[in-house]
Amino acid sequence: LNGEYNVGIVSKEEFRNYSITADFTINKFGITVTTPNLTRGFCDAPVDFPSKITLSATTKGQSLPSTANALQFTLLDNYTNAGNNSGLVPTLVSNEINNNYTFSYVKGSLKITPASLSGFDPVDDQNFTGSAIKPAITVYGACPAGALQEGTDYTVSFSNNTNVGTANFTITGKGNYTGSLTGSFKIISTNPSNVVLTQGMETCDDKAVVNMSFNGLGSYNITWSSNPNVTISGTNAISNQRGSGNLTANISGLPLNKDVNITCTVTPTTGGSPQSASII
Repeated sequence: LNGEYNVGIVSKEEFRNYSITADFTINKFGITVTTPNLTRGFCDAPVDFPSKITLSATTKGQSLPSTANALQFTLLDNYTNAGNNSGLVPTLVSNEINNNYTFSYVKGSLKITPASLSGFDPVDDQNFTGSAIKPAITVYGACPAGALQEGTDYTVSFSNNTNVGTANFTITGKGNYTGSLTGSFKIISTNPSNVVLTQGMETCDDKAVVNMSFNGLGSYNITWSSNPNVTISGTNAISNQRGSGNLTANISGLPLNKDVNITCTVTPTTGGSPQSASII
């Protein structure tokens, strides 16, 4: 064992006795403890650091003594979040031989890479409200089982999510998750409780139908308007029309529980003999 020791030498000769004493010191043996730099995925099992820690002789010109193999170290991988954990140093477990050594440490690190987003539940059709629609979306990752937490594990951005039609969204991983997913949902129109139409008009499945009577052969411009404003896509011109006929327009963006006035204006085209049209 290391320490200071006293040695005595005694010699006996006839008629003379004498002794010689000397002191010497056994120094501690230097050992370098190296902790590795490791990488694992967020979904992977913890790594076994002690099995990867290496020992080498710090004392120059000396080999690592066999007794050093009995030294025990602990360093637990109890890290739970993605990121780089640096400056890791093991702890020496106390035993009867560790007092014979001095230790120097080379620090290690553990990098945990984020997991991938794996999917999301389909989003149901949403009713038009006139405001931006941002439904809750259930998102999943490669691990663990169950839904992830919005704001902690991912964020969602929306586009085209106000008017009737197809809305889009993008899910972006955050924290322990990486990657992005895209999806869409429908914004559908729900008929208001009361749609007020001009005389001779009727609605069916968000369509306005105007029954017209044309006096003679002629051409006409048609304009549509509404109050409050909704989206109307319909016939805007007819030519060589005689007798009765129908004008049809598709209507979208009807608000809930609100009266909407829709008007169709028919104007004879200038040139030739003006003709007239009337709403039946």
